[in-house]
Amino acid sequence: KIEHEYSWRKWFQKLTLHTKMVLKITAQLIAFAFVFFLVSEFFNPHTLGSLSPKGKVLASLFQAVTPRTAGFNTIALDQMNDASKFMTIILMFIGGSPAGTAGGIKTVTAGVLLYSVLSIVRGKEKTEIYHKTIPQTTVQRSLAIIMISLGVVISVTMVLSISENIIAPAATFIEVFFEAVSAFGTVGLTIGLTGRLTTLGKIIMCITMFIGRLGPVTIATALSMRQIKNKGSISYPEERVMVG
Repeated sequence: KIEHEYSWRKWFQKLTLHTKMVLKITAQLIAFAFVFFLVSEFFNPHTLGSLSPKGKVLASLFQAVTPRTAGFNTIALDQMNDASKFMTIILMFIGGSPAGTAGGIKTVTAGVLLYSVLSIVRGKEKTEIYHKTIPQTTVQRSLAIIMISLGVVISVTMVLSISENIIAPAATFIEVFFEAVSAFGTVGLTIGLTGRLTTLGKIIMCITMFIGRLGPVTIATALSMRQIKNKGSISYPEERVMVG
């Protein structure tokens, strides 16, 4: 047993930092979301409440995985409570891992920013993960991708709130927000608004899906090229400002 555990630890240590982050963040997201959905929907008669113990576990596990990858569902999403809907929104926004076909900002992008925050809280000047230092340019690029993506989602949500409530009153805020993030993450999940969208709403959804499919990759590539182009350029004097 000791040799087996050592071999797995040794195997994990040989992996690249990128691979370690993908495996760890993916496992953490699945585990946390699984427990969250199981607890949140355990007594909901419209979702997990009527299932057997085994069915509840399987349905919760499936719901923890699918928002970031496939976009299928085995329970009625529109019958989930608001906490579960919001958790699904978070998972859809994060999406899959880099170089995959899933949408979202990607797990490593979110992970880099999270570890950067943790490093600041611990009083460290640099972002350190598994005894490695993440370049500051990578941290800045991750922050830019997340902020631009948030800007797209917020803008789409606001426009949809106008088109689907003023032009054709029909949608609640959580429905609009869910629809916007689902389109950006190219997930395909809905809690019932898709079939009720106005013509303008459908056009907005098509544009959002196109941005979500190509946006994060294009942003990352463009930022990388600009950083290489501006490398070595003249820098201005530093001056501190108060934050927080």
